[in-house]
Amino acid sequence: MKARNYTFDEMCYSVAVDIRSLGGNIKISTVKTFYSGVGRSTVSTVNQINAWNRVELLVIAST
Repeated sequence: MKARNYTFDEMCYSVAVDIRSLGGNIKISTVKTFYSGVGRSTVSTVNQINAWNRVELLVIAST
């Protein structure tokens, strides 16, 4: 797999799409807020992003 340099917007879009594919329900703007550190994240947001991180780590470990 070739490495790619994503813009912040592309990265947030990709995270939101991946979370939705795992059954989550998250907006791109929520992902942007979470990663930019602006505002407060709800427990649901943190849980969804943590679940996505676990899946990504498993994918990376298996390659």
